[in-house]
Amino acid sequence: MAKTYPTHSREYNELVCTAGLRIDKIPYTFIRLYPIPFRQLERESQYSKWEIINVRIRKRDNDHRPESYEVEPRSIHPTGNIIRPNDGWRDRCSYLKDFFAQTDSCTLLRNAKVNKTGAQSLALVKPRKIEKVTLEINPDYRKAHEKGVDEEEVLTLFGPEFHRVYPSPVSLKYKYYCQDANCRSHTQSVIDWEVQAAAYKRWVGEDPREALEFIQDRFIEHFKDRDLWFFVGNVHKRPADFMILSFFYPKRGVINLEQSTLFA
Repeated sequence: MAKTYPTHSREYNELVCTAGLRIDKIPYTFIRLYPIPFRQLERESQYSKWEIINVRIRKRDNDHRPESYEVEPRSIHPTGNIIRPNDGWRDRCSYLKDFFAQTDSCTLLRNAKVNKTGAQSLALVKPRKIEKVTLEINPDYRKAHEKGVDEEEVLTLFGPEFHRVYPSPVSLKYKYYCQDANCRSHTQSVIDWEVQAAAYKRWVGEDPREALEFIQDRFIEHFKDRDLWFFVGNVHKRPADFMILSFFYPKRGVINLEQSTLFA
């Protein structure tokens, strides 16, 4: 469901977090797998968003968030079975039907402040109202870009060859009100690798306009006609800080909220 943009880590060199759904036992649960050296994996071990994979995992000793697990990279076996967005995302919705009424962002935040180690840290949340969307160039990326980036490195950053990661090209933030009637708003950054990769590939020379226009159209305007949800997760050392890991946006009407108890 989500792969975050690669970041540098003193302990792991490069850290990519994958978050999704564990479906090997009932009931399904959200799961976080990291660190994964995704760009260093063999091509046959690299997987797509929404692809079912088989992998060996174990609970992380230094991360008490209930969804966090460590993975043996060599055990990653993509199945080739990708849950497609067919029929208005009905197939994808069928996997997540138990999570549409599970929680909201205010509840997540309250629980994280009370229980810093064991509270829910991954969730699918429905914004009641989008107050503001902020899209701008990441100043750290601009600085790195102005210093000069090797053309070959640009072409292979998101390919099988491994090169060091530059700061994310754009900053995309959503300010929204969740389903809690007393919500005072949440402002969360989007750290979805798909968003940053799209911006990176469309950054032309020193002109970022094409990248910004594409992100505006693909990840902001397009959602206005969809039933938009956020897949959110928090930060290990700052459990009260939640970010948007990816978007979930089926066609309107596919999810019947009237059947949910939380939003009734």
